[in-house]
Amino acid sequence: MDDRPQAVVKKLRAIPATSTILVSPGDPVEPDTAVARVETLLGKLWRLDVARHLRVPPQALPSRLVVRPGEAVSAGEIVAVSGSFFSRRTARSPVNGVLALVSKNRGFVYVRERVDTGSSDGPVEVPVAKMLGVPPLTMMVYKADYASLGMVVVKGQVLARRGKTVVTSPVYGRITNVNSVNGTMTLKPIFTAQTISAYLKGVITRVDPVEGVEVSGTATVVRGVWGLGGESHGRISVLAGDLTGESELEEGSVVAVSGTATYEGLLRAAESGVRGVILGWLRSGVAMRFAGGMKNMGVTGDEAVPFPIILVEGFLPQPMRDGVFRTFLDSQGHLCSLSGSTHIRAGVVRPEILIYSD
Repeated sequence: MDDRPQAVVKKLRAIPATSTILVSPGDPVEPDTAVARVETLLGKLWRLDVARHLRVPPQALPSRLVVRPGEAVSAGEIVAVSGSFFSRRTARSPVNGVLALVSKNRGFVYVRERVDTGSSDGPVEVPVAKMLGVPPLTMMVYKADYASLGMVVVKGQVLARRGKTVVTSPVYGRITNVNSVNGTMTLKPIFTAQTISAYLKGVITRVDPVEGVEVSGTATVVRGVWGLGGESHGRISVLAGDLTGESELEEGSVVAVSGTATYEGLLRAAESGVRGVILGWLRSGVAMRFAGGMKNMGVTGDEAVPFPIILVEGFLPQPMRDGVFRTFLDSQGHLCSLSGSTHIRAGVVRPEILIYSD
């Protein structure tokens, strides 16, 4: 490595809604180690006029709660109560979720719905006619009005009903096909089962079931000026000059390029299975074209790109500084983590490369 001092880096891996934590304090982790498995995500926010329903002043609402902010609730579960035994009034949650917020000024309680991630990332075909016991061509008679092509349904929502027999959606998904010839509906899950990785090579230093998992490690930190794409990791491969459509690239590598990249060069990197590209500079038009258009170049990180791209210098023609490029040269073959997320406005976030000494 070069003379850059290594720094202790800490990352809190936040976990949404209910998740199963897979690690314990003291566990060593690699960037791709799964630290948590997400079972549910947070969906629609429901507003409940609880003070009015209980007939109490808004300011008195907090004292009437039986569930506190941050706690889980089930559909039909009591969240607040007022009155005595003979005049008891209750307010119940309409959905499975988390009590998110209480407004003592307006008397509202907000419940954030939980969305089951499901267990499949591929299309799910539901044999509606067969489950109802009717000929396929008559399925449309029993189909729910909202269960139409393109509509989104939650897990457990009724797709069709015949008397006491109901067919419900097995996933939270979008209806992509309604086939009255076969008597089926096809749904594409919107959320699928997923894990949250450590991102950082190091050790688990703290586990909090609400906040998430803290990972600590030691790395040489290189900051970029701008980037796009999410997180990735791989071993550093250095390329002097520019990244073009003719460049020879190694699958699974993170390519550090002293110059710039053409659009064809980025396509070449995608075809080669590269996990990240670090550039001296890049024209904004090339970045936007590769990302398929961008609404706001000042807030990035969620683009549908095959790997993160990080610019060390910016958008104007300027090769990577010698000292920074030397860091990558000295780190060739070393494992690194990188994130292209950039927030230029309030709460500034810059893209980063974390290089490990191995």
